[in-house]
Amino acid sequence: MAAYGSRVYRYKGHFFSYWTDWDAHPQLLGLHAAAEIPRDSTSFDAYVRFKKLELEKLLKSEAGKPSSFERLKMSLEGLLDDADDERDIIEGDYFFHFELCEEPPVHGCFTYEIDLDNLIFYFLGEPMFDLRNMPDKDQYLAYLESVDIMEWNLKFPEVREGHRYKVPPPVVEDSSWLKAYKRLGARCTDIHNVLGVGPHMNHIETTRMKIMEICLLASLPFMKNSCGLGLNAMLLDPIPYRALSRLYNICDLFSGPLVFDNSDQFSKWELLRKDHLKSGYDRRIFRWLDKGYLCMLAVNRLDSEDTLRAEIASLADQIAAFYKKDCTNKSTFYGAILSIYDVSIVRLRVVNHRVQVESHTPALRYLPQNQSSSTYTPGIEALSRLGNLIYQNYLHRKFLTQRSRRHKLWSGGILLPTEIYLRIAQYLPYRTITSLASVSLQWAHVAIEMLQHPYFIIRSEDCQQQPYSYRVVPTIRQDLGPEGSLYPVSFQALDDRGRNVKIHLTTDVTAELRQRQESYCLGEDLELHEWRKKCQIRAVIDNI
Repeated sequence: MAAYGSRVYRYKGHFFSYWTDWDAHPQLLGLHAAAEIPRDSTSFDAYVRFKKLELEKLLKSEAGKPSSFERLKMSLEGLLDDADDERDIIEGDYFFHFELCEEPPVHGCFTYEIDLDNLIFYFLGEPMFDLRNMPDKDQYLAYLESVDIMEWNLKFPEVREGHRYKVPPPVVEDSSWLKAYKRLGARCTDIHNVLGVGPHMNHIETTRMKIMEICLLASLPFMKNSCGLGLNAMLLDPIPYRALSRLYNICDLFSGPLVFDNSDQFSKWELLRKDHLKSGYDRRIFRWLDKGYLCMLAVNRLDSEDTLRAEIASLADQIAAFYKKDCTNKSTFYGAILSIYDVSIVRLRVVNHRVQVESHTPALRYLPQNQSSSTYTPGIEALSRLGNLIYQNYLHRKFLTQRSRRHKLWSGGILLPTEIYLRIAQYLPYRTITSLASVSLQWAHVAIEMLQHPYFIIRSEDCQQQPYSYRVVPTIRQDLGPEGSLYPVSFQALDDRGRNVKIHLTTDVTAELRQRQESYCLGEDLELHEWRKKCQIRAVIDNI
């Protein structure tokens, strides 16, 4: 039958892929892949040793050969004859095409992966079984056949504990990082102590946190191992590009302006100029999001105290290397160490040419467990409070420090009470408020106050030229939506005419609603098992 797929072995971080155009169903290639794995421990240990020796020889024989991309380029240029391709293999009734990859390959509808590094069996790129305790034939087929491959958001069954895969414990291979952390004398404490703010969140911080909860909830279906995320982001070294990109975008979203606008002319650079992700495959694990004020370090995992300490020492080392030529006294700045699941916020300072780690949080989970569980996580709270502080500081630098000379020109003008400026600003779009910040010191303070609020720009069929602008008032609500279903979160807001409305945020962008609405893309499109999907949230306006 014309069902194409692949059998894959993972060894030393490399992927040995054997893909075929035929008979890749679970009842055929699926059983073929599982049948080679012994069920008793003695035979299994021998199988692993033999398979590793076989793959080691293959790995050495492939050294120096062109990569799959290079071979494709050579083939298109007529420098390689596909008919003489030595990577085509006949094995029993199967005709396989061999490919050696450094990231998880995606070949066809069905993939069966035997991970010899971590003793995990994957189906369709997702971890399922412990190789040391595979289910029997009937159970194995029942698990695999329960997955509906016609759905883009694949739902996998809960595997019984005995057969379920085990995540290998984290190991710090270089103990010098732990010694370096000890020399730093860092203090582990709560997020409010690290940031130097009050223990309780204010309304602006809470609003940002609730919006971030919805954004991360929308991203859960896209956290697939086949995309280099999920477990692969923990176990692959180096970190897959897709994981690096996702971690950067999460940190960027948390620390930037919360303006949701689908206009082609809109750019966050209008409000915040930062070192955004460059085009192409940027694989830097250390980056500045706001140079001199906020940096991030992408890591595989933070799920043990030793790995956290080692990564904090690594962050200090990266910053020291950055300031090597200009390591003068610096004010306090922050670093965010992120894995695909956890985050630690670090408070730093450069004094006398040395990087000091003043304090840091423990590893905090920020990714929700699943879409049905509570959206709150301590990591989201920490990132939201950090992002709000960084954005506040940026607005002060942009509108007060950098425009002080312009403000002096207005110093002799007529001054109005601040309440009047705020009243006027309620009817202005964010672009106009940004421009008015240059007029006077009073307008600059008003801009700082107003631009901390989220804005939702909605374009509807009845008003294409002038879109509707809604500014969120920092009051969190839990209300029933217009269809009688509970939205994850709702906000009170004002439109550009000063009228009160409610904005409901949801991750469901498919339901047909009569209310004014807009969907916002939260990142680049993702290819998920041949489905091209966007990570989106939807804003629905009620009581217009």
